[in-house]
Amino acid sequence: MANIPIERKRESSLLWPLLALLGLVILGILLMRGCNRTGTSTATVPDSTATAAAPTVTGGLWDADFGLSETANGLIVRGKVPTETAKAALLDQIKGVYPQATIVDSLTVDAAAPTAPFLEKAGSLIGYLAQLRNAGLGVNAQNVTVRGEVRSQSALDAVKASLTGALPAGYALMSEIDVVAASEEVASADSLIAEALIQPIPFATGTATLGDGASTILDKVAEALKQFPSVKVAVEGHTDNTGNAAANQALSQQRAEAAMKYLVDKGVAAARLTAIGYGQTRPIGDNATEAGRAMNRRVVFATN
Repeated sequence: MANIPIERKRESSLLWPLLALLGLVILGILLMRGCNRTGTSTATVPDSTATAAAPTVTGGLWDADFGLSETANGLIVRGKVPTETAKAALLDQIKGVYPQATIVDSLTVDAAAPTAPFLEKAGSLIGYLAQLRNAGLGVNAQNVTVRGEVRSQSALDAVKASLTGALPAGYALMSEIDVVAASEEVASADSLIAEALIQPIPFATGTATLGDGASTILDKVAEALKQFPSVKVAVEGHTDNTGNAAANQALSQQRAEAAMKYLVDKGVAAARLTAIGYGQTRPIGDNATEAGRAMNRRVVFATN
């Protein structure tokens, strides 16, 4: 028998373990590829019954026949209206209440859509939403759901009463409004604004022209708001009940806008402000007396 060199014996003894190890590695790679194919195939099988998910919107009421939601991207409005005229009128009302907001129009015109009574009072209903943070309104049949936040139980009671009073006959309010305490910044801003408004902001009689002393008051309000840049404000105009109600509403809106413009000119960001005219609908004094009427003629600042 021929002698096999020692080195060749060593090579032979090492070859078989290496081949076995290589085979195990190849087998493992094949198994892993098979698993990946299976997982990918399962995940990408199309579902013929799937539908696109509705957009997720904080405070949104996407299941409503009509919905309005305040979001970081603006006010989203959705639902069906019977005519282009009704759509334009509704959007105009919303823009009147939220003049600084971006309106995201998702309304559709459908001749079969009923001319719901709430459309006639939408302006009033939406106007009260401006008192809420993260506001949302939805109408299903004759149920009107309102979501949002207020800072106190008294504010909640007032908003609910206002909304209930503005509903068409036969409609019910479903309140989902939460009471959330004011932040330290808001409370501080409120305090400074209250000090500035010890005297009411004067206007020339029957006009939206700022009167003598108005600039002193509004300068203090502007400084207060600039100290707390995260605070938002609804500039609210109110009148007494002298004269025509429609004219009073227009005047209150003009006065609120005049006060708002002054604040913007003084450096307060317009995006923080909303001007709302309530006309004679929210008296705080007795309109039967001169003193009461004077109390009702006012521009105030609702922070949130």
